[in-house]
Amino acid sequence: MKERVSIFYGSMLFVILISTTLVITISNNYQQHNKKLESELRFNANFVSTWLNLIYKHSHNVLEGMATDLHNNHLLTVPFSSSVLKEQKELLSIEAEMLVNASNVFAINNECILVNASSDVGANLSSREYCKQIQESTEHDIFTDPFVNLFGKIVVAQGVRVTNKSDQFIGMVGILSSLDFFLVH
Repeated sequence: MKERVSIFYGSMLFVILISTTLVITISNNYQQHNKKLESELRFNANFVSTWLNLIYKHSHNVLEGMATDLHNNHLLTVPFSSSVLKEQKELLSIEAEMLVNASNVFAINNECILVNASSDVGANLSSREYCKQIQESTEHDIFTDPFVNLFGKIVVAQGVRVTNKSDQFIGMVGILSSLDFFLVH
């Protein structure tokens, strides 16, 4: 009987040792996998952060140039003739080509009336966050939180304040950037 008990306890000890070894091995592999995954996520986050910063700075520089052109050419009024509207759209389109992240480029006047865009010129955008933000703020630049645009896309607005010689707000030139690349399909 003592032999059976000894064999039983010996077998149990062996099973416990094997189980403990397996648990430790699995735990170590899991930890190594987590560290590798964490490292890859950090790399990807740093890459995206760097890319977004570069795109933002590039967009800002292009928007500054567009703001100057709009101000100097007195293009912050709703055009009354189709030829002026066509000229404004062409100017905006040429400059917009430099903005790889822009899904829409637009300009608004001091009342947040859309004066230059690919569509809906004359639309009142005063209820939009970016219009309120640029009108109420003394900040030169705006960058909004993500929101859903009229076409159901998730976008952010980035804009530059246009002022007159007295530093009074006379309009804004801005872009909408789609965030579709963050969505999982």
